[in-house]
Amino acid sequence: MEIKLNQLEDSYDIVIAGFGPVGQLCSNLLNKYGLSIAAIESSPDICSYPRVTSMDDEIQRIISSLGLWDGFSDNVSVPDFADLIFPNGKVLLRAPVTSTSNGFPFVSTFNHPELERLLKKNLNSINREDIFYGHQVINFKEDGELIDLSIKNLQDNKLLRLKTKYLFACDGSESFIRSKLKIDLIDLKYNKEWLVVDIKLEDSHLTEKVARYICDPERPTIFTTLMGGRVRLEFQLLAGENNKEIISENKHTKFISQLLDGKEYQIERFYFYRYRGNCANELRRKNIFILGDAAHQMPPFAGQGLSSGLRDAVNLCWKLASVIKNQFNKDILDTYETERIEEVKNSISSSIALGKLIDSLSLAFKDNTPLDEAIPPEAREQAYGKKSLTKQSISRGLFSSLVKDNNIGKVVPMTHFSNEVDNISIDDLLDFRFAVISSKDPKDLLNEESFILLKKLNVVFINVSKYKFLNSKLEELLEIGDIIVRPDKIIYGISSNEITLQNLVDELLNRLIK
Repeated sequence: MEIKLNQLEDSYDIVIAGFGPVGQLCSNLLNKYGLSIAAIESSPDICSYPRVTSMDDEIQRIISSLGLWDGFSDNVSVPDFADLIFPNGKVLLRAPVTSTSNGFPFVSTFNHPELERLLKKNLNSINREDIFYGHQVINFKEDGELIDLSIKNLQDNKLLRLKTKYLFACDGSESFIRSKLKIDLIDLKYNKEWLVVDIKLEDSHLTEKVARYICDPERPTIFTTLMGGRVRLEFQLLAGENNKEIISENKHTKFISQLLDGKEYQIERFYFYRYRGNCANELRRKNIFILGDAAHQMPPFAGQGLSSGLRDAVNLCWKLASVIKNQFNKDILDTYETERIEEVKNSISSSIALGKLIDSLSLAFKDNTPLDEAIPPEAREQAYGKKSLTKQSISRGLFSSLVKDNNIGKVVPMTHFSNEVDNISIDDLLDFRFAVISSKDPKDLLNEESFILLKKLNVVFINVSKYKFLNSKLEELLEIGDIIVRPDKIIYGISSNEITLQNLVDELLNRLIK
């Protein structure tokens, strides 16, 4: 338990219930704004065993933007490829794991405890947060402009009261806060139990670096290579199977042996987990926000469970911090739910579609059916790829409505520049702020009043003509027009022949300022 008693007599700006990776990332992002924060976590310390094992390119970039990548990269492994195979070893679909426009591989595996340790260490260096380990929220209610929380010390059952302006529910799939608010879950029709086994190989050189989905009609299986000679195996339980029976009859060792083909190994941990596909139908109730597993759960097939939760944090934190600091209109908080709920549903649907694709391929293998007959092309298209924001979430979210451009709602490409002194990345320049990016001096494109107001809002102006591009994606984007980027690196709008940068700035300021 780590409690620094500097805020207990007053209220906090934000209390975070649940201090796993999502809550920890919220804390790291919010601490950039100098807010008073408390975190409540029922466990006595950070997680000591691997729960989630993969993250996508966007999240790797966020960790890097926080200045933490050098301390984390040694705990990251990049698969050579992700593939679908038949149990006889025949490769059906293979995707080499390459870097995306975010500058990182589209999937990497990592050591979960090391991520939590790094995020916590960074918070300790900032020293602006009270962390209540071994505590649990047992009640909360609105008290005027504040939320009054009752929390219990799980060791001695002593009660403590906190007050906060805003509450984040990051308290997991069985969220107490979501349940008390009576927020329903939308059932997206996936509910299956899996056996998850973490293996330590005696000789890791004997194993490929791969994320592999095995389309086995007897038992769909996921095989993922991790750091340090470790492998995660996931076995779907079949209809009528009993998890206690699997263990008592030692069936799990048979599952493992069939995959590892005589290799020497140790079982470090195994457990049963029910993968679901559901999403809360509300992500905000007044000053309470739902994030991560409390807001949504999804099957493991697309590897988006943790990444989706961390994207919740990235989307919400800058908006709320700016509202608390009285810079932005409180109405922008509504866009958290608008933007996230549609994207999350997309990710869940894609993950379920990939699961159905595996089932279809398994059936084709069993019946010796030609693949073109077994799998419609749209099933493959739906199953693969992280979907960007939908048209609905863009039209209702914090994005420009003046210009219709496919780049709006996408993350600005990672770009590296050089100048006369050094090399620099666009993320170094952005630093989680609004940005105006142009190949000209933005001051020459805006009236004086707008320019001064943007400066007061800590907007960064990037004139790329001062730099030499070391990669070209942003340079190509600027051929379309000048760009406004949000603090979460997502493109707000791009100017055109008809819509000037001044038009975009006027629209943005009208939405942001009270």
